[in-house]
Amino acid sequence: MYCGYLGRCVLLMWIVFIVGEARADYYGQMAIGVSNFSIERADSEFTDSSIGSYFRVSGGLSAKHSLQFGLSLRGWAANDEDDDDDGDGDELIEHFFLHDFHFSSISVGADVQMYIPGFRKGPYVRYGRHCWLARVFDYRVETSENACGHIWAVGVFGGGLMVDGQASDRGGVLLELEYTRMNNVDTLVGILGMQI
Repeated sequence: MYCGYLGRCVLLMWIVFIVGEARADYYGQMAIGVSNFSIERADSEFTDSSIGSYFRVSGGLSAKHSLQFGLSLRGWAANDEDDDDDGDGDELIEHFFLHDFHFSSISVGADVQMYIPGFRKGPYVRYGRHCWLARVFDYRVETSENACGHIWAVGVFGGGLMVDGQASDRGGVLLELEYTRMNNVDTLVGILGMQI
């Protein structure tokens, strides 16, 4: 089911470029970020939250002026390297401040990014569809789930990277906010990345 959806996205991406754009460039992005994960509990009026890390590797085709179509691999984690309870008081306070629950996920998806007003610089919006495998553990219950969902992002892109000794019109640094909901886990990520 998931492979069929992603296959249709890739086919659509190629058709758009073949029909609409005579010339397209390749691009690649690498990004890291800080994530805020939150869960609304059915048995409580409070929301549990955790802070964790994020990475994204993506690549695809970039139209002449304002559109990019690509595939992305993303990962999220809100886990401790050492989960034993033998730490001192300060470590336990820091643990409970940062983690109401533990969360890890990996996803594969297809994205469309549009620059406003165009010309591959400045602000942009991104919409994507991704399929994930996620694990949530909160000392009461552990759940694993896989499904597909939407992903939205807004950001700003600035050029200035040097590629092959010359200033590149497609290379630069990006700052971004990305949101997705993986069943009952909301994730909001602040991202710093690089495009080549």
